[in-house]
Amino acid sequence: MVDLEDVLNNDSIKSNDMLHFIIEIFDLDIKHAVMLQRLFVCIIKETIEEMSKHKLTRKGDDLYLKDSKLNISIATKSAVSILIHIGINICSKDTPVKTISFHDLKINWTSARDIIMHKFKDEFEDIYKAISKVKPV
Repeated sequence: MVDLEDVLNNDSIKSNDMLHFIIEIFDLDIKHAVMLQRLFVCIIKETIEEMSKHKLTRKGDDLYLKDSKLNISIATKSAVSILIHIGINICSKDTPVKTISFHDLKINWTSARDIIMHKFKDEFEDIYKAISKVKPV
């Protein structure tokens, strides 16, 4: 586990059924990893709200419906890249904390997965397009 706060608190984070997103990008630092992680979580929030009509709350990199947690998330740095892991509960059965899931929200998780991935890809590409079209001052 790379989240030192969870290690210190002996927190066990697990779910038997999750949708996992793993993002690896080269030539970025940890600050940019956390920013992309937060952007990705915002895209997830937007997509789930559109598909379910439920209003989620974002606290940093975590999403909640009332006091039920939807996801896990961490951003870290390797020797050559940044890594982002986000897991979203497909089912809430046997989770160690109060959770909400795609199943509870009556969302088809494969449809949500595809929409989330395409939105992030489009946003990421648009960021690089925006970077490349301006001149330095």
